[in-house]
Amino acid sequence: MYSGHRQEGREALQQFLRLSPRDPARPIRLSQIAASLYLDGDYERAARTARQVIRQYPKHPIAYRWLAASLGQLGRTAEAEEALQTLRTISPSSFDMYVRQRPPQYCSVEYAPMLQGLRKAGWKE
Repeated sequence: MYSGHRQEGREALQQFLRLSPRDPARPIRLSQIAASLYLDGDYERAARTARQVIRQYPKHPIAYRWLAASLGQLGRTAEAEEALQTLRTISPSSFDMYVRQRPPQYCSVEYAPMLQGLRKAGWKE
């Protein structure tokens, strides 16, 4: 997914999820699908996928990050700000680690576009 073959990556993740439905990393894999849709510019599907993850795993922080960024890109600022607030509430350390303090060279393919969406969601650095 992060090497530019996002559709193939999504297909591999979906197959993995079908074959291993109880995998403890399931919310991470589902969030990676949302991230890949976001990176493809399909913000509506990314938001929908992130919401599905949140319904199943309401305490999983990664999905909120992609939901907020997607909604920010869609101009749905009030919803995006709500997702950001929930993220900060359920996991402030995750927000700090993956947004505020994360070195840009780490997963830089996703980092800059994610920040762009979060800024549109109302996040201020």
